[in-house]
Amino acid sequence: MYNEIYFGSPRECNDPFDSKAFYEFPNDPVRWRRLLDQALTVQDKDFKKMLLDDLTNHMCSRSPITLEDLSDRPFFNEPPLAGRFQEQTLINMELAVRRFINTYIPPTRYFTCFSKLDSDTLMWAHYANNHRGFCLIFKAIDNKLKQDGQFKKRQIRRSTPKGITQEMTYGMPKEFEFQPIDYRAVVEPLNAFKCLSAFVYGETLSADQIDELRLEQNSHFVQKHHSWHYEKEYRLILPPPPSWLFGGHFEYTPHERLFHYAPNQLVGIIFGARMSDHEKDAITEILSDMLDRRHDKVTYPFISFDFVKFEAKLSASQREIEVQPVEILGFNGMKQGDKDFEQRYTRWKEGWGLEFSEDGRRCKPMQVM
Repeated sequence: MYNEIYFGSPRECNDPFDSKAFYEFPNDPVRWRRLLDQALTVQDKDFKKMLLDDLTNHMCSRSPITLEDLSDRPFFNEPPLAGRFQEQTLINMELAVRRFINTYIPPTRYFTCFSKLDSDTLMWAHYANNHRGFCLIFKAIDNKLKQDGQFKKRQIRRSTPKGITQEMTYGMPKEFEFQPIDYRAVVEPLNAFKCLSAFVYGETLSADQIDELRLEQNSHFVQKHHSWHYEKEYRLILPPPPSWLFGGHFEYTPHERLFHYAPNQLVGIIFGARMSDHEKDAITEILSDMLDRRHDKVTYPFISFDFVKFEAKLSASQREIEVQPVEILGFNGMKQGDKDFEQRYTRWKEGWGLEFSEDGRRCKPMQVM
């Protein structure tokens, strides 16, 4: 009804590994020592040198160590360190190291999911209430889903006493890119030292190296185990601001993750095979009202597409789903069997729409691939 799209968090997913990035600290004594030197504040230079020697040796003996182990389990408060230092001292140092690392490690992403498939039986069973629900069809423009210009969410604001300033704002993307999921059986962990400061890593990365690192980090957010490959998934991703900018771990509220998409990019619906006629009629009524209003207060230039209604049918001869177009809704609507229906439906499948000029007075056919 309101052209809303929600970006979920990994905690809201049925796959506990969804959008999980795997970081690992290798056995690197030089970088371990630099990390500990920056994370720990010790005034006595002689004591600090001795402390760094002991802690570096200890962490190297445990390496490679994952970021998850550093976050969830004691790593100082154990033998042989536990016999040499007070327990509370070791706990405090662990907290200091975690805070330092979390300032640099990229936080997780929020996302919303799509599929290239419209007739997979598992998808209908898992995500459409055993075929009783429906599937929405979106048209990518420049491989993106755009925010609705009328209800655009432009920025979020936070009180950030530990950030760069006492209050920070962070701009929201005006559009989101569709990214394909990469299905893999084995994960290649990321070198966690690369994410830390130039002092810890020991070199300043060039612009190309930073781009390469960012691509490497982002790749984990669009990886899933190969057992999910049947979904043929694409997703839109909402990245949070860098933790160091806001002075700590950042999470969007559920309301901040709710956006309005451009109405012209919703171009079809598939009613499930077990959906009741009552629900079909109710949703068709909502769609008709939405289509009557989707050209109101648009931002030009603007591309208008037909909206096609489909019905999913259970095949009588195979264990398959048959998706059939039944009606084109909106301006000059028509139904299956009407003259020129097939021709108009074919142009819809090929991505043809009407592009309106910047002043909204002229339009021309345009194909969006």
